[in-house]
Amino acid sequence: MKNITLLFTALVLFSVDLIYAQTPANDTCDGAIVLTVGDFSCNNTEVTLDNTATDSGELPVPECADYQGGDLWYKLVMPSTGGVHIETSETDGSIDDGGLAIYTGTCGSLELYACTDDTNPIDTTMEAINVAHPEGETIYIRLWTYGGSQIGTFNICVEKYTPAPEATNDDCVNATPLELNSTCITTLGSNNATNSELADPTIPHPSTDEDCGYYRGRDVWYSIPVPTSGRLALETSEDDGSIQDTGMAVYSGTCDPDGLTFEACNDDASGSTTLFSRIELTGRTPGEMLYVRVWSYGNEELGTFNICGIELPTLSTNKLDIDYFSASPNPAKDFVNLKFNRVTSESMTIQIYNLQGKLVLNTSQEAFNNNVQLNVSNLFSGLYFLKIIDGYRELNKKLIISK
Repeated sequence: MKNITLLFTALVLFSVDLIYAQTPANDTCDGAIVLTVGDFSCNNTEVTLDNTATDSGELPVPECADYQGGDLWYKLVMPSTGGVHIETSETDGSIDDGGLAIYTGTCGSLELYACTDDTNPIDTTMEAINVAHPEGETIYIRLWTYGGSQIGTFNICVEKYTPAPEATNDDCVNATPLELNSTCITTLGSNNATNSELADPTIPHPSTDEDCGYYRGRDVWYSIPVPTSGRLALETSEDDGSIQDTGMAVYSGTCDPDGLTFEACNDDASGSTTLFSRIELTGRTPGEMLYVRVWSYGNEELGTFNICGIELPTLSTNKLDIDYFSASPNPAKDFVNLKFNRVTSESMTIQIYNLQGKLVLNTSQEAFNNNVQLNVSNLFSGLYFLKIIDGYRELNKKLIISK
């Protein structure tokens, strides 16, 4: 009788474990929970992520926030505005870093619309994204914690959002002409667009790495002729804050299939405290037509931005001639090595700004064999902006300090 009692107790405990270990209903795309879209206001829905959530196996796999499985699914029907704002937030601090991916289509045959890690600008490790899609269609939301390393609760909410006007220049053939001026006279742009590869899959990919704007689609195009000097710059800037981080690439050739040649790409370079882009081109053929591709970093933001074309002055013989530099390691701890494509013996000004725009390092150095070693041991951990002033232009790059 004692053995039977012990066996019965073990079976009861095993059954209880099974009950509490059941995976959540929305562990797969087919079980996605419907979210209510707020009427221009956000109503939180609490999400619980623990070790019962498994890898749904749904493809394509997210490309951000170190996806390792343990995902949950939600869905919503697009409202009449044609746009929604989706964001996550902390509850009790048990989860403070997540990932969020948006999909269109149907379960088992999904297309990745966007994937986001940290809200832009980088001031939180939770997520926020704007989505533009036709009224009445269903979108799917995939949630997980960064690297699958946390369990606990957090919030998600969705509200109506009025997206920027649809772009008509979302492929090279319909590129918007840019004026070339001696100063930056901006043209307004919108990235409420389709991916240009849908019109021409032969377009060379700008880059998959984060140093070049982490291209993930929803790009728009501009065209600009090379001036008689053969020297020009292209740069983006903020409009209304809806887009605060861009990527930009320049192509030569024609907009025919296999007609474009990749020339240059840039993520952050237009200012010491911004995440916008700047590309400078020299020695180009006067009258040559160039094509400019612009997108939101990682396809994370949806909205408007400014772009302009500038004819650069002729380079003085007593100035430096730098048009590219790399910084490594990045993240850095005590020292960061700057490598330049070409420099003269003149000294350059090197400045570092924090996220608040405060100058925290200002030095003048000369390059040795095109290299400069910069001491950053006195800086705290965080994101900074590194500026190089070479006598007639400014070059910028994001720098992360990690102690």
